[in-house]
Amino acid sequence: FDADVVVDGVAFPEKFLYPAAPSIGSISPTSGPAGTLATIQGSNLVSNDTRVPDPIFFIGGERCNLLQSPAPTATSVVCMV
Repeated sequence: FDADVVVDGVAFPEKFLYPAAPSIGSISPTSGPAGTLATIQGSNLVSNDTRVPDPIFFIGGERCNLLQSPAPTATSVVCMV
């Protein structure tokens, strides 16, 4: 949702955007070596709103770099661990 911010009667020119929190339902595969492609399924994983940056995922403490092909959706993303 969008929120307007006003402090001491002065409105900030930009709106603050609070996207819905992501929820992960499953990750597959559940193990693999470095370079493994992992599919994360859930809800609110990415937003179609261009003002919202893509999230950063970590699996097992390692950053999982989001792939653009196949295109990430709100319910499924593929990343490389």
